[in-house]
Amino acid sequence: MNRRALAVFPVVLTVLVLGRQAPAEEQTVCPVMEGEPISKDVFVEYSGKRVYFCCDSCKAKFLEEPDKYLHSLPQFAGDVTRQKTDEDHEEKDEHSGAAALMEPLGICTLVLLVATSLLGFLLKRNRKLLLPWHQRLAVATLVAGAVHALSVFLWD
Repeated sequence: MNRRALAVFPVVLTVLVLGRQAPAEEQTVCPVMEGEPISKDVFVEYSGKRVYFCCDSCKAKFLEEPDKYLHSLPQFAGDVTRQKTDEDHEEKDEHSGAAALMEPLGICTLVLLVATSLLGFLLKRNRKLLLPWHQRLAVATLVAGAVHALSVFLWD
């Protein structure tokens, strides 16, 4: 393997992992009037996801008590929901940009860890060529891991 391939490998792997997302189940019925088909023209952004409704009346009802309807929405499947106070919403809005980086940063750290381990195994073949790259990846892995741990500690 040449130096370019070693330098590009972690970047390509990271882009592939970050670009791969599980397809979200599409919402087809109104969460308020269950069973009614949605209108793609009537929606609201809630927690970074679009929620569709059959009419404006249902949209208004949802906005009054969103937690009441989240259980029936496929885009929130698996999310742990609880009754939120106004303080919870303000805190989430304040940190939503940083919190959104936690998952990609964790994936990036994992990819760097795998690349560092792989280079560690390959050191036996060409120690002189691979050792500097292994050291750089190890430092990048430590930094990414520390930033990820800090972000989880502060915003989770």
